[in-house]
Amino acid sequence: MTMMPRALRYGFSTLAVALLLQAPSALAQMPTSPAPATPSSMPAAASNTTPAATAPVFTPEQQKALGSIIRNYLLENPEVLLQASAKLREKMQQQQTQQAMEAIQLNKAALFSNPTMPTYGNPNGTKLMVEFFDYQCPHCKSMGKVVSDLVMQNTDLKVIFMELPIFGGASELAAKTALAAQMQGKYMPLHTAMLAADNPLTEEKIYALAKAQGLDVGRLKNDMQSQGVATKLNAVRDLAEKLNLQGTPAFVLSNSGQTVFKFVPGEASAQNLQGLLNQL
Repeated sequence: MTMMPRALRYGFSTLAVALLLQAPSALAQMPTSPAPATPSSMPAAASNTTPAATAPVFTPEQQKALGSIIRNYLLENPEVLLQASAKLREKMQQQQTQQAMEAIQLNKAALFSNPTMPTYGNPNGTKLMVEFFDYQCPHCKSMGKVVSDLVMQNTDLKVIFMELPIFGGASELAAKTALAAQMQGKYMPLHTAMLAADNPLTEEKIYALAKAQGLDVGRLKNDMQSQGVATKLNAVRDLAEKLNLQGTPAFVLSNSGQTVFKFVPGEASAQNLQGLLNQL
């Protein structure tokens, strides 16, 4: 998956180190457990006497020793950091999936029933697949053939494309161009061409691809500034925020009754996606 906040990709090991190295001082601040109250120890009435301060669990010398032990252990066993990073990544992905599934249920109409979004495959398909993507995302480019093959192999599949230009600049231009091409009935030819094109995309390259697909470039440029194009892009951004998407591509699958949902954050194999489609 191509991440939107790049810090998420690199922050795990740093976080693991910070947590482990702060352990001694954190433990030192833990209060000692008070003895359970007994009838003889309970006061008969409220008192203004200030209670004695709770002693730290570890002395400064012990804290220093613990810090040295932890540092040495991490240096001798660096794989612990990888394990911690993997565990944290797994936990974050589980949280993302749970949040996304809740948001999918609340926003299923916007995801699966918006008649203005470009589609591919069977328009009356009983299996629905939404793809959030960016034309300059390498993983999205890799998924282009996978999605196309799935449509060929599943005659009941309807794919709904959600343009999510997370790389700004040329990606924003490409998304607008594709949605304007939809107004000339040539969304899929240009969509396929831009996914197949080498990065980086440029204004010159995008318009050359459009012209090669038989589009009226003059009309295209005018339609790109239309309210309809802006409305679609804003709707997709709103959905991406509600689903807490961390990057592209991302897939949301459903049956036609919109009662069963699957969420796939990131690039996936054809076999994996086919298996999920079979469960709908």
